[in-house]
Amino acid sequence: MEGKSAAVNLHLTKYGEIPKPIKPINPRIKRLIKNQWELYRKGADDEAAGNGIGAFAYYRRVVEASRGMILDAMCSAAEKLGVKEKEIQRIKNTINSRNFTESIREVDDIFPSELKFNDQNALLTLYSPLSEGIHGKSDEECLEAAMHIRTLLDALGERLEQVIEKEDAIQDALKKLKDF
Repeated sequence: MEGKSAAVNLHLTKYGEIPKPIKPINPRIKRLIKNQWELYRKGADDEAAGNGIGAFAYYRRVVEASRGMILDAMCSAAEKLGVKEKEIQRIKNTINSRNFTESIREVDDIFPSELKFNDQNALLTLYSPLSEGIHGKSDEECLEAAMHIRTLLDALGERLEQVIEKEDAIQDALKKLKDF
């Protein structure tokens, strides 16, 4: 049999991906983070699979890359809630700051209470654990933080969309009733 090789057919399956763990996704977050949706989905998949470091890293990338979109949505909502244009511009100026967390702290008093959770600015709350990072944290600690980050990010997306939609509906009703 020397010189001849036998053909062997193998079928390999990579376990852990079939079936892929699925975490239900809030559709409102997709509208908030737009082009970062795929990273968010990967974070949710890692979270569902119990991969804390992976989920945390994906959510960190989402928040970092989406901060401009999130801040724009917060400014739109603040405008609908009656915040003056000058103050909104101060908020928008924070996006290019080298120290984003510190710059958001400086304008925190401008954000209406309707955009806060228990009187806390969601952006500040999100950035705190993200700035610490995953160094020195266990997978379990990262998984817990990732779940909280996703929960707050989802709640922020819902809150912003509700404020914007509600205020549009109120303004439309006021206009129509005035013209009645």
